[in-house]
Amino acid sequence: MVNAARVHARRISAACIMAGHLGIVVLALVDRLVFVVPSSYPLLVMVSINPIWVFIHASCAAAIALSLIRNRWHVQVLSMSSGWMGVWGLLNLIGGMTTPASTVSLAGPVLAIVLAGTAYSMAMAWAVAPTHGGQSR
Repeated sequence: MVNAARVHARRISAACIMAGHLGIVVLALVDRLVFVVPSSYPLLVMVSINPIWVFIHASCAAAIALSLIRNRWHVQVLSMSSGWMGVWGLLNLIGGMTTPASTVSLAGPVLAIVLAGTAYSMAMAWAVAPTHGGQSR
């Protein structure tokens, strides 16, 4: 019973990570994801406003949903999610810290980095813990 409760908790945590990716997608679609004051570096501005991020985060959310439905590939999908969320959060954190005005909020990038760490720890939890029937999936 303890193992079933742990599997259930890991599945709920993966669903919360998926919700984080979906939140970024929704914010990007309604133009609330970029800083009002752009960075001093044009390359960071160009990278942060690129529409490829919507596709990447939507793909991560879809992959997590598919892994939860199929009950496989948890480690690979959550590792991918951790990587993309960490890259996005770090680039936006650097972009926010290099704005001419010091009034931009860095809460979004910092929370994205925390979510990336959570996704990584969840990937490691799936990697080391056996699931149904003693087989790790």
